[in-house]
Amino acid sequence: MLTFLKLVAAFIVAIVVLVVAVILFVRWKFRRFLKNVMEAAAAQGSSAVPPFRIKLEPRADDDETEWFHEDDVKTQMQQFESSGFTPLGDYDVEGLPLQIRGFQHQDHNVYGVIYDHAAAGVWSDIVRRYEDETSSTVTSAKEHGMDAAPWHTPCFMPGQSVNELLSYLLTSSPSSGIQTTGADKFVPRFEAAYKREMNWRIERGGATEQEIRRVCEKNGQDCTAEQVEQIQGLWKTAIGEFLSEQILLGWRKESRITSLEYDRISDRLVVIHKRLTPNQVLEAFRSDSDDDDLDDDDDQILAQVKAWCAAESSISAFRKLIEEKGKDARWKRIWELKKPLAAEIWERVQTDRADRDFEDDDENG
Repeated sequence: MLTFLKLVAAFIVAIVVLVVAVILFVRWKFRRFLKNVMEAAAAQGSSAVPPFRIKLEPRADDDETEWFHEDDVKTQMQQFESSGFTPLGDYDVEGLPLQIRGFQHQDHNVYGVIYDHAAAGVWSDIVRRYEDETSSTVTSAKEHGMDAAPWHTPCFMPGQSVNELLSYLLTSSPSSGIQTTGADKFVPRFEAAYKREMNWRIERGGATEQEIRRVCEKNGQDCTAEQVEQIQGLWKTAIGEFLSEQILLGWRKESRITSLEYDRISDRLVVIHKRLTPNQVLEAFRSDSDDDDLDDDDDQILAQVKAWCAAESSISAFRKLIEEKGKDARWKRIWELKKPLAAEIWERVQTDRADRDFEDDDENG
């Protein structure tokens, strides 16, 4: 399924537009203001990186929510049904302006999907999966410039009918080792396929320079080295945040910490792992609200953190910050992870007064 690739391409285009606008603006302004605007743009842009997980929310049978592009979707529906496909249901993709309808063709063990995206429009995929976890997709979407995962073979046939997509898939894809379809398997397989591709992209560090330039070229946009760096920075930041969330979830499960205890200390926890950017390492250290001594030499400290990260790791850089700033008494390491990603969870030591305030609030609540 090519949802992942098309969404990534769409987000890259959106980020490029944002970066171009910011760069043009800040060149007109003075240097200090340039820094503030770029930081604000990066904060907004990081939310434009595609989600690393998706969840399909089924629509109720009596749901009268309209499609974004009603006429185009109805045309695609008719084509699927006339080609022998059976509808599997309509879904909203949680957190995205994307609606889909799933289909299956049991005679050929093929899935079909109509995608209706608020901005990117309507396109359809015909998908065949195999027991060796490979897959083939024929899509009516335009080629977007993103790399396909090693296990996935895509074919782009923009503007072609569902029957033409199906015919090409049946004649071009292997006819043995095919995974059977099933109505109850559509949603978990869809979500798992997206997760698998996103994990692959996370391991690659996000969008590559070649992908970014290809996407921009196909959309008629110029792309400078500065814009590539900005986009890749946004991806690295989003990846760092996502991995921190996953590590925190793993720690909660392993430690069996109660919800009450977690709520008591959650705002004092930071996750440090090897995929954090230097800016994220410094931000984690500065989460200590009592630490105001970094404002005057922020650039110098960030440069030092970057050097530590490059020479050793983000984890070492965080430890060195604590040591050099004399904050050993303010932090304690409460958990360490070796695999699959080296990571540590640190807690800011809280004063007795603050703990009492929390307990008083809990009792009064």
